[in-house]
Amino acid sequence: MPATATGRGAQVILDGDAQRAARGAYANTYTGNASFLDDLQRTGIVADSTSPDGTTKTGAPANDYIVAASDVRLDASISGMARSAAFAKFNNPRVNAVMTTPPTVTIATTHNAALSNQYTWNGVPSPFDPPTGNGPFNYYGGFQTQTGLGTVNLPSVHYSISDYEPVVKRWETNVDAIRVEFGFFVNSTTGSLFRIIVDGQYTKLPTTSFSAAGNGFVTLDFTAVGGRKPRNIIIEAMKECSFGQTVAVSSTETVQKPGGAARKMYVLADSFGVGNATMVFNCFPGYLGDLLGIRNVWNGGVPGTGWVADASGTALKARDRIQDVVDCAPDLLLITMGYNDTALGTMTALQAEVALTLRTIRSRSVLSDTLIILCPFGGNHIAATQSIPVENAIQAAAASLGDPGIYFIPSTGGPNGPWFTGTGCTATPNGTGNCDIYISSDNTHPNDAGHAYLAGRLADEIMRLVFKT
Repeated sequence: MPATATGRGAQVILDGDAQRAARGAYANTYTGNASFLDDLQRTGIVADSTSPDGTTKTGAPANDYIVAASDVRLDASISGMARSAAFAKFNNPRVNAVMTTPPTVTIATTHNAALSNQYTWNGVPSPFDPPTGNGPFNYYGGFQTQTGLGTVNLPSVHYSISDYEPVVKRWETNVDAIRVEFGFFVNSTTGSLFRIIVDGQYTKLPTTSFSAAGNGFVTLDFTAVGGRKPRNIIIEAMKECSFGQTVAVSSTETVQKPGGAARKMYVLADSFGVGNATMVFNCFPGYLGDLLGIRNVWNGGVPGTGWVADASGTALKARDRIQDVVDCAPDLLLITMGYNDTALGTMTALQAEVALTLRTIRSRSVLSDTLIILCPFGGNHIAATQSIPVENAIQAAAASLGDPGIYFIPSTGGPNGPWFTGTGCTATPNGTGNCDIYISSDNTHPNDAGHAYLAGRLADEIMRLVFKT
């Protein structure tokens, strides 16, 4: 079918080998894919997107499809996320092996003066100055803010009106050094946990820890594992731990801010999101982000909440936390609410609240083009007779908006049945389904393996239904 002129901002929709080449999947190299696509454009088979009338490099119409300019931004965003996800699915820290020969990691309470080339988190000499920039770091997981001690924290979610907290956060930087020291501040008397990722591999699992509160300095020494060379390093920390002082290397070595804009995902969730019954590092939002190639994941999980549920008046429901999503301005908003709404007496009220929440989200300018995915969780711990009506109400509300950027994914009443099956759990397995393995002893929340499974199911459904890959 010949392409149709759609005015300035037209976007080419590719199919077949042309689409695979555009996604980098036709040939084994970037050059091979680029050359193949260029040949198709030069010979007039597909348009090259540089002309608003959809013509090819020959000046003639192409045999592909053009979409209206009003759909361009959303389609382009989905297309970009699809390419990242295709690459990341089998190449991310969750699936890559833990380092067999990691750097030596030491923890101290004072700075190593031999590492005299110091970089601060805001690019100025003192960490107590206002946060005027990121310095040579990328920050993921929350809104960059300064604590009273001059450290950097990354809050992501309002647990209540006055309680704005981080959940899991990451700092990323590129170093060219033999040894590199990271400074932290721990605000818990019992210490805090952290993990380190070097060039896409965890140095150690499950965690490394600070044993007490106060300043902490973590040094990675690569002397015995390759010496000096450029490396990408990500520090993953819990909410009790903030980025405190500097990153330091020797006088001849350097630290550099990583390039590229990191896509953002906000996960508006309940206790499943914050990983009740599992280590918060392993809960599904962060795991899903790695599987989809989305580096900057904001975890908005609050236990006991939902579209209507507010933890008996002690926490904020979904609509009351929209400002958290606005602060993130995500490329993708995933809402997994629904579990705690099953106790609601009428699904009519739930459907109305979901529709109102979605309309409110779309009314905020920074969220007008955000891709929104709804996936309420259910399973053996809530009977299908309860969870499927909730799914139906949420799906009906989403459909009522007629918004092409809102997708619904069922986890209980879908064509392939519920994701979690059976009536057992790890404490009382009964052979009726996968909950024997994936649901923790509290008979409600997934364990570590369950969160990995949940993230994998979500990633597959998002890639199949939304990214069309």
